[in-house]
Amino acid sequence: MFSITRREEETITIVMMTGTLDQAGSKDLTVYVQELKNNHVDRLVFNFSQVNSVMYTSLQEIVTTFRDLLLRSKVAFCAMSPNVHKVIKTAPFYSKLKVFETEAEALEDF
Repeated sequence: MFSITRREEETITIVMMTGTLDQAGSKDLTVYVQELKNNHVDRLVFNFSQVNSVMYTSLQEIVTTFRDLLLRSKVAFCAMSPNVHKVIKTAPFYSKLKVFETEAEALEDF
C-alpha cells in the first residue's frame, strides 16, 4: 500500500510518501503531482523517509511525471534510504534533481 500526504511550510509544499513505490504507487504519485501542477504548486519537497522501496518497473512513470514537473517547478528529494536512492539515481532526471539527506536541509535550500 502506498499513500501520499502533504503539508505546507511557508511557501513550500512537502509531499510525504509512505510504503512501496510500485506500479500502483507510481500511478497514484502521478495523479497527485498532476493535481499539484494544475494548482500551480511550484515549490516542492518530496520526503521519502517512509518509502521502503522503489520498484525499477515503476521508474518510467516516475520519470515522465518528474521530467515535466522539473521544467516548471523547484523540486527537491530528501530522506531517501540507500536502497531507494540507488533506484532513483538511475532515473534520467536525477542530474537535474536536488537531493538532500534531511527535510530540514531541503527546506533551507529554498
